[in-house]
Amino acid sequence: MKINKFSLSLLFAYFLVLIMTHYPFYAICQEKVVDKSGKSPHWINSTQKDFIIESGKGSSIDEARDRAMCNVKESIVKSVAEKITSTTEDKTMQERQGNSFKVSGSYQSVIRSKTADLPFIKGISLNKVSDFYWEKLKDKKSGSLVYSYYLRYPFSDFELQSIILDYEMNQKKITEGLNDAIEGIDELSTIEQILIKIQTLRGIVPQLDESDKGIASMNIVKLESILKSISIEEVANQNGTIKYFLTYGDRHFKTFLKPKIKSNCATNFRAAQISDTLLLYYESSDCFEAVSNTISIEYLVGNYSIKNSFPLILTQDKVELVISGTIQLKSIEMDSLTIKNYQVLLPILSKFQDEVLVKNITIEFPGHALILFNGLTNVKLNKGLNEITLIGQSPLKRKSYEFSDGESILVSGSIIYIVQKTGETGIHKFFNEHISLN
Repeated sequence: MKINKFSLSLLFAYFLVLIMTHYPFYAICQEKVVDKSGKSPHWINSTQKDFIIESGKGSSIDEARDRAMCNVKESIVKSVAEKITSTTEDKTMQERQGNSFKVSGSYQSVIRSKTADLPFIKGISLNKVSDFYWEKLKDKKSGSLVYSYYLRYPFSDFELQSIILDYEMNQKKITEGLNDAIEGIDELSTIEQILIKIQTLRGIVPQLDESDKGIASMNIVKLESILKSISIEEVANQNGTIKYFLTYGDRHFKTFLKPKIKSNCATNFRAAQISDTLLLYYESSDCFEAVSNTISIEYLVGNYSIKNSFPLILTQDKVELVISGTIQLKSIEMDSLTIKNYQVLLPILSKFQDEVLVKNITIEFPGHALILFNGLTNVKLNKGLNEITLIGQSPLKRKSYEFSDGESILVSGSIIYIVQKTGETGIHKFFNEHISLN
């Protein structure tokens, strides 16, 4: 029988593959076994149901064994990630009614990263190894020595499903954490709450899958946009005091941050806060009217700055009224349902030189209707402290004005006035002033 060159080539290629498959180190590296742990087991370089078979190389037995253990762990993590990815693809394709879909490599990386933290993976150890085998190899050319270490590690389909279940439960907790983190974002009322929300969302982003990561990132951008857009809005500016809000749209924010204050002449700054109204007190004895005097207020919030400047008011050429003390609401006559007769004692400090006539006053309790005092006559304010008494004009629902003992109650409102000397009319608005109920 004649054998042509083509047949000889095929035969040579067959034997080459056979040698490389069963004796890879001899065929490729020309390595010689100079020592080994025993007879070469049948499971080396094979696959077996319910087992992970991996190997590792090193300059010592310990190094080769440790690398083999790392490869066992990596192989299990990879199996879990591939299974979860496959399930995700199937589910998504069903939801998209057959449209093509491919889970990205970054998503698989996220799964593998989170899987590595599960209890089973962390529990992989040498004492659970079913069998092992090692060889000490010598390179025929260089004479260098290296160890190859083989491990046969038990890993069943049941264990695979258990890890996947652990992963899904862990993922559920992470998703719940995301939902908790984004809940109530539109109701935040302090700068500190915004910062905490941003920090929380950034902390959980690496653990999220792609869709949830998008939701978290969107809310981070939303919160950062709020911080960038918060401004300082003046409420009242009078000699020695500036009242202002930290505003974003129609929302007011509180903060425990201390403002950075600068002025060309004002001194002795003192910051305070009543509900969402912020106050800055200062002394202006070193300021001169002929100079353009200003005061700037700045809050440093992370990488953002909330800042505004205001002129200093030194003279009282306009009406300036201040609620100076606690407003008092006294019940005179009432039954189980209604406060029939009552009076309001209102302490007002006027810094204006001339007499002012008060025409209308409104007082607003949060969440309740306005208390109105309209068409007032002979209610005058002179320079200095004035305490005016207002008699209730319409009954109040008693239940709406019953508060817990020790509860701090704040009201806002307005005073409409006329300057008797000139006939000029104006309105003074007040915010978050304390009131006591008797």
